[in-house]
Amino acid sequence: MAPTKRSWWSKLFIAVFAAVLGFGSPAVFPENNGLAVLYPDLPDYNAVFEAIADGVAKKSPGPIYRISLPANYTASDLKQRLASQPVRGIVALGRRGLEATQQVGWAGPIAVSAILWDPSLSNRQIPGISLDPDPRRVLGSLRMLAPDIRRVFIVANSEQNKWLLDRTRSAAVDLGLTLTIKNATTLRTAAQSYRDVLENIDPKHDALWLPLDPNFDESTLRLILGIAWKNRLVVFSSGPDMAQRGALFSFYPDYKAIGYHVAELLEDAPVSKLDTNAIRPTSDIKLAVNLRTAQHLGLEFNNDVKAKIEVVFK
Repeated sequence: MAPTKRSWWSKLFIAVFAAVLGFGSPAVFPENNGLAVLYPDLPDYNAVFEAIADGVAKKSPGPIYRISLPANYTASDLKQRLASQPVRGIVALGRRGLEATQQVGWAGPIAVSAILWDPSLSNRQIPGISLDPDPRRVLGSLRMLAPDIRRVFIVANSEQNKWLLDRTRSAAVDLGLTLTIKNATTLRTAAQSYRDVLENIDPKHDALWLPLDPNFDESTLRLILGIAWKNRLVVFSSGPDMAQRGALFSFYPDYKAIGYHVAELLEDAPVSKLDTNAIRPTSDIKLAVNLRTAQHLGLEFNNDVKAKIEVVFK
């Protein structure tokens, strides 16, 4: 997983040397020019960024320029680096990658990824793919693994997560699920909301979704998982490690596939038709299931379902 909430990259067009130096609006973008992948230099997460860059390279017909951004990078150095290579577009990974494209005044095509969405992105005129799992895929997995569930509870900051919750509401309606959202703006109010939910939830037909951007601390998480086990309650999560910790299922990002589809945003659309301000959640996620939890809940999976489970914990 990428570190904190928000991060990373951009890939862009340079038509002529003057345009590169000034980053003015490019007029011509030779197909043999490459994409630059900008990403923060974070040793614990560089493997994630490299995997995304590998996906970009798989899609892009031209060269890929991988540019690591240390905390002390300068806009002038980055501008020179971009000017020295035939860059036609930028894939910006993480907040540092995104901010770097602004600092150098890049005016060519850009797509962003390796971020979690928040309201600050609503004013950015950029396309991209966030690390937030697509709610339709998440709820679809719930329907597949636990078909008796009819109602889903989420504790979340409704304003901070409006972008994702709107998509979740739409997916829930289409899948025949009732969504109950408990608004919580602090860890304290979230902890109380979780207690309220756990006291009133129906284990036979209700489930609890733990969001990717957690609004719970470790003690609240232990409480949730402990009560869920005791009461045979379906708990699932967008976070990658939650199935390992006892949730029924969770998801791991497929970083290489994410990189491929981010590059697709730049490669498959004319510059004039890039869908700006259209960051979307990712469907490139691997389903992880805790089989011990499933057995405890009395759930059995046929071969078709088992074939769709990509990571197993026992």
